[in-house]
Amino acid sequence: MDYREIKFKKKPCEDAIKWLETQPDFETAWNVCERGDWMWWVLRHLEGALPTKELSVEFADWCASNVARAAAYAAYAADAANAAELLDQAIWIRDHVKCPKG
Repeated sequence: MDYREIKFKKKPCEDAIKWLETQPDFETAWNVCERGDWMWWVLRHLEGALPTKELSVEFADWCASNVARAAAYAAYAADAANAAELLDQAIWIRDHVKCPKG
């Protein structure tokens, strides 16, 4: 599909253009797209597709709660990774150094 047929108000990024060229039509592209940022871009740059203020706020709230959840998971994962690294360090030190008070 040629993205120029869609008549966006602004040119999509090169990655999006390349991806669109692999799609047979706009509806298929919309239905299989795995990039929410690209989809929201379409809603902002396709004539008549701009969401209502209420939907925009709802989406922003949803994104914010997802970011908070992702940050919590990342912090947990970082803590777990850090704990694993500290354990590996302790094992290495024990394997190479006798207890200094033993």
